[in-house]
Amino acid sequence: ATITLIEGNNSIRVEAVNRDGSANDEVNVRFQKAVPPAVTITAPDDNSTVSSPGVTLRARLQNVNDRRQITVSHNGASLSNFNYNTSTGELSAEVTLAEGSNTLRVRAATNDGSDEKSVNVTYRKATPPTVSITAPENNSTTTTATTTLRARLQNVSNRNQITVSQNGNGLSNFNFNTSTGELSTEVTLAE
Repeated sequence: ATITLIEGNNSIRVEAVNRDGSANDEVNVRFQKAVPPAVTITAPDDNSTVSSPGVTLRARLQNVNDRRQITVSHNGASLSNFNYNTSTGELSAEVTLAEGSNTLRVRAATNDGSDEKSVNVTYRKATPPTVSITAPENNSTTTTATTTLRARLQNVSNRNQITVSQNGNGLSNFNFNTSTGELSTEVTLAE
């Protein structure tokens, strides 16, 4: 027969009686509900993009009493250099990301079950803009009141990322070719 136990102590007794007497036996069974582990990754954020290859993976685990019950991986490769505090349930690992998409995964498995969470992080190397004025030459002298300013820009995708100024005053009438990175504008010079 199937017996449904209640949480806590359960006393189970079997008794037999016939015309010659009786007999019984009893067992006590303690029922404790399974408490599976729970994993929450707190950093880095899922689907985030970073410009530095080094990140700290942080997770909070519940119902995990032993570091050996935890698996941490980066792009499918197991990492053993993580720290786990059994008192607080806090896990941390320093991870060096590969350029592009990276999957960080934390898995906990105990006798009561398992849980796993993952985050995707994209590492994109920083590409700051560069600016090189090609005309006029620095510290040059001219006798005309106007000159053409030419510059070559890299790692700039649109004109909204560019500011051109003359003597501290912004100029908006410049041309920028997104394909070549060439900027040009006519500038009226002050005396």
